[in-house]
Amino acid sequence: IESGEFIGCSRLVCDTTMPYPIEYAGVECSHWRLQNGAAEVSRVMVLKEWRRRKNEEGNAIPSEETVFESGRFPYIALGLYLSIVKCAEDLSIRHLLLLCEKKLLRQIAMMGFENTIFDEPVEYKGTRYPSVVDVSRLRSTLKPEIIELLNVVGQKFDIKRKIAA
Repeated sequence: IESGEFIGCSRLVCDTTMPYPIEYAGVECSHWRLQNGAAEVSRVMVLKEWRRRKNEEGNAIPSEETVFESGRFPYIALGLYLSIVKCAEDLSIRHLLLLCEKKLLRQIAMMGFENTIFDEPVEYKGTRYPSVVDVSRLRSTLKPEIIELLNVVGQKFDIKRKIAA
């Protein structure tokens, strides 16, 4: 935010009048679309040069062991996820739908983003698992240091103020 340099992006699809992008991969989401307050996290991306260290070129996602034990915490990706959570809270979104590799679901769960797989895995750029995160429970499941970061993101990123402007 401070430097103005783009190093990643995230996309939150809130329009329930159209199919969610994960439905094009074969995931059944009509139940979620009919509920008010559901949205899909359809992209979280960090530019290649920012997501890997020199010795990690072959790994798409660092293993759980190396992420937390070695201090190589994915702060940029975490910041993107927290900005999505802040948007969801500001827009009264209750459920976030994800389509992720199982390894990524485990990794975000270790940060406190409890997620539940709600449908069979699909083949979409590899095996992906449709899951849901209950936004209303997040503040009770996130680690205290992650909540502190969420509060910082909340100070920098106020979607309600931007919509009103």
